[in-house]
Amino acid sequence: MIVGLFVVLLLIGFATMVIMAVVAMAIRRAVSHRAETHSRSYGLMGTAIVLSILISGLFVLFSAKLGTVRVEAQRQEVLVRTEADEIEARIEQHYRELQRKAAADEGLNAIPAAAIAYEGAPPEPVAAAEPAAQVPAEVSAPLATTSSTATAATAANSARPTWIGESPLRVGPVYRTTVVSDPYLTRLECEEALDPQLLETARRYVDELLGADARRYVDLDVATVRSRIATEEYMEQIDSSVGPMQRVHVLLEFDDALRADFKEQYKQGLREARLYQAGGGAALLLAALGIVFGFLTLDTATRGFYTRRLQLAATAAILAIVALGISLGRAI
Repeated sequence: MIVGLFVVLLLIGFATMVIMAVVAMAIRRAVSHRAETHSRSYGLMGTAIVLSILISGLFVLFSAKLGTVRVEAQRQEVLVRTEADEIEARIEQHYRELQRKAAADEGLNAIPAAAIAYEGAPPEPVAAAEPAAQVPAEVSAPLATTSSTATAATAANSARPTWIGESPLRVGPVYRTTVVSDPYLTRLECEEALDPQLLETARRYVDELLGADARRYVDLDVATVRSRIATEEYMEQIDSSVGPMQRVHVLLEFDDALRADFKEQYKQGLREARLYQAGGGAALLLAALGIVFGFLTLDTATRGFYTRRLQLAATAAILAIVALGISLGRAI
């Protein structure tokens, strides 16, 4: 595909030069009298310049469109490949969260239910010595409740991952960094606010790894970051002046496989960009040569009567081609 595109770009530039040559030959054949030269040379010269600029502009649009289509196709492929995994992971996370909440609610409701059952139980006939033996049981119930609450609090604190809040560091071949969202009322709001931060963190790492502006040649999106780079996620409950809120922490890990993938994409994108630039430069150079050839032919056909005007027109056309080349180089 790339070789075919390069051939197409060269053919576009060659076609521009051929059109200029054909127009020049038409002028030479059409000139029979000086009066006819005045009227026809302007029209044919303008037609040649307009055609040259138009073809060069079409070339730029064609190259930009091909690059956009290629990037969009790769992005859609990644989205289709990772969308199912992302949805499945989020469903599993929400399911586990619901399970934890249900378990916590059951733990809180178990003690009052037991207390109500104990207080509402009908008295049983017991011996005279048995009431004294039941008094420690009544006192021991609150003690057990206090002990279980302390144990649950200790377990909740120990469940907090150790990587939360740590600075970016390298652990063996893996580079680790963390991203945290702002406090929100719901987890969904945290996830939505966290997506741009995750993408920017991954792109910044690519720039640090491969050089400034390397992110242009590496296909990265939120779905890819969440499926391949984000390894752990933790939701933190915090107290604020407006009530309880949530904050989500995400651990990002870049291993050797990811770095190799980034480098391969970068090299491939850089090769394609240089190929576009080479093909575009060749096509624009041929267009400029066609304009110069047309100028010389027109100047000879008109016997130098319109040399100054032809020079201005040719200069304007060449400047337009240079501007198109600069815009093409920046776009690629």
